[in-house]
Amino acid sequence: MMYRKHLLSAVEAFLQNTPASVAQGQQAIEQCYSALNTPSQRFTLNGLIWRELTHPLTDSVYFTSQEYLLEVRKALQGFPSKVRQQIFIKQDLRPYMTADEAEWYAQLLDLFTFIQNLPFAEVAKATAEARQQNISGLTILATFPETIAIRDAHEEYQRRIATFETLVTSIPHPDQPGEETIYRFILREVSDLVTNLDIRASAIYQGYPTPLYYSLEGDNADPPDLSEPLTAARRRLDSLSGVGNLYFSWQLITNVTSFDADLLLISLH
Repeated sequence: MMYRKHLLSAVEAFLQNTPASVAQGQQAIEQCYSALNTPSQRFTLNGLIWRELTHPLTDSVYFTSQEYLLEVRKALQGFPSKVRQQIFIKQDLRPYMTADEAEWYAQLLDLFTFIQNLPFAEVAKATAEARQQNISGLTILATFPETIAIRDAHEEYQRRIATFETLVTSIPHPDQPGEETIYRFILREVSDLVTNLDIRASAIYQGYPTPLYYSLEGDNADPPDLSEPLTAARRRLDSLSGVGNLYFSWQLITNVTSFDADLLLISLH
């Protein structure tokens, strides 16, 4: 079902405010709500986002309010609107995961623990002091306990990533972007971050985790410090077990009449 198109047609019908158009609008809303208010849709992007817009329109207090209807129409058309476009969830979502998703989640936690235990600052300090003493880079890499340990950690990281990617690529994708669950969406977003780190260069030269690939804008030539993004990603991952709030906002793109991955902006907070 093209929920956006259905909702827009319902809003337009309510705005016409004739007995026939109101009945038409109610029928469209009932169709949407019935499709969305099912256990299988509870935590999908479709279910969370479209149900947020659909449910108020089942109440005459809202579908008879021209002011509210105009704001909903603006939201559906992708324009700034007073309609709430944020969702908070505080619930343990692990029981809803498939066995593969639960393993995905568990391996992500293990990766985070591994990364968070890496002594980035200590290794960078030791190698910086060695360079100040004019010790060659080859000597530092080959003989310093800190660099040998981080080299071994890099190899272990690569091994873990290979195992992790084998698992993730074996898990089927939903047929439609809107059918993806919010917890799978978060697993995907967090995975993109933690599987693309430059462990060796980060530790040896910077003292903090950096991305493997990046482009820089502005005057600062230093690689980006991913310490805060990793902390935020871990917080989102923890929220899937009911620790803290899962909070995301969304916005539709202007002048589009169907749901697709590139037509909806989702921001995790």
